[in-house]
Amino acid sequence: MPITYPLSLPNNRVKRVRIIPKTAVAQTMSPFSGVQQIQAHPGQWFEMEVELPPLQRDIAEEWSSFFLSLNGIQGTFLIGDPSANVPRGVAATNSGAPKLNGAHNTRATTISLKGLPINITNYLKKGDYIQAGSGLSARLHKVLNDVSSNASGIASADIFPSLRASYADNTTVIVSYAKGLFRLASNDMNLDISEALIYSTSFKCREAL
Repeated sequence: MPITYPLSLPNNRVKRVRIIPKTAVAQTMSPFSGVQQIQAHPGQWFEMEVELPPLQRDIAEEWSSFFLSLNGIQGTFLIGDPSANVPRGVAATNSGAPKLNGAHNTRATTISLKGLPINITNYLKKGDYIQAGSGLSARLHKVLNDVSSNASGIASADIFPSLRASYADNTTVIVSYAKGLFRLASNDMNLDISEALIYSTSFKCREAL
């Protein structure tokens, strides 16, 4: 059976994750006055550094096969923040059926949601994640404000990164176990084996844009 992307992680158990938001903002500074000029470019994305716990061979081989199936930076996989699979807001237990309210353009930093439970304070809380799209179009976004719905079940949310694509009205939004499309940051796929036959590894990845 041919390998198809994106892959799913072998399991969601990790020892440590470092999440690195990146943004393309340039600065020039006068050497005479110290006055700065800032130029904000549209690039925004997430990078991650993931360290796995000590592994027995059966689980280690699942990870080894996962990395080899990716073939370095060629393949893609889905990953989210394992410490924030469930939102802090009410959406954790009462999500409704969230969708985009109206069409949204590429690079939008504020989105409108509909299909939420009505009149809910803190449906999402700042720092919660959402997912737009699925499969090869899955994109991970972090909510930057507390989100509360009105009497029509509509709310707005500021997000990072900005939207990477245009979305149609009624596009489904995932609020629990949100994931994005990532690829390895390099072709290195190391797996360390100790004398006690305990395996360990870590990897770096960035969003596949």
